[in-house]
Amino acid sequence: SADELGALATAFNHMIRELGTLLEQQRAFVANASHELRTPLTNIKLRVEAVRSLGVEDLALSERYLSEVESEADRMARMAAALLDLAHLERRTAPRTLPPIDLTPVLHNAASLMSLRAERAGQVLQRQLLSVLPATAVDPEEIEEAVINLLDNSLKYTPVGGQVTLRSSVTSGQLLIQVQDTGPGIPAEDLPRIFDRFYRVDKVRSRRRGDATGLGSGAGLGLSITRMLVRQNGGDILVTSTPGALTTFTIVLPIAPVA
Repeated sequence: SADELGALATAFNHMIRELGTLLEQQRAFVANASHELRTPLTNIKLRVEAVRSLGVEDLALSERYLSEVESEADRMARMAAALLDLAHLERRTAPRTLPPIDLTPVLHNAASLMSLRAERAGQVLQRQLLSVLPATAVDPEEIEEAVINLLDNSLKYTPVGGQVTLRSSVTSGQLLIQVQDTGPGIPAEDLPRIFDRFYRVDKVRSRRRGDATGLGSGAGLGLSITRMLVRQNGGDILVTSTPGALTTFTIVLPIAPVA
């Protein structure tokens, strides 16, 4: 009905739907986290059993298995750190008053931190940065972390000889920070979920096997953290991609009003 009781019923139904969605997200989170942890734990157990069976008969093979155990343990540690970062960001509810700053030095520093890795991998990390940017009220360390996450992600999926570009621009009262790569691209059907926790586009943008140089956990958490960092600073992040050509992540930040 259209009376107060009807309005109350509508609100109550809406709350039930919201609660159901939240519970489903929590179930999916627990299932995904359990799946991601099960694989390295299984690998560790199998390698330890193999080392025990070998004893001193094949020291070279034992050493290899122990190295793999260490690698899996490091992977779990990165995943745990990423989950803690997400939990910390989600608990932050109080508004922050941040002084407006020019992010140009922050962007150059992020590029410098990743340039050596790009060089070692035979990739080109190019900067197309404005010399001065309008001030924006953000936490520079968090924006730098977000940019480094995006550069890390692009470098993982860009082949030898490929290019990653860090670009800044200003349009319509907004500051844009773009990370573009010449990797394999992302299928259109995967784009809406690319920032979901534990979501990975394994068929195309899959992690290079054995690559231990990345900063992320390898569990599909890096982009989730990046989006949360950007949104906690009043911005948003977008992605466009042409399979087999280019992928571009764009951080959109509001420009601080002139006092």
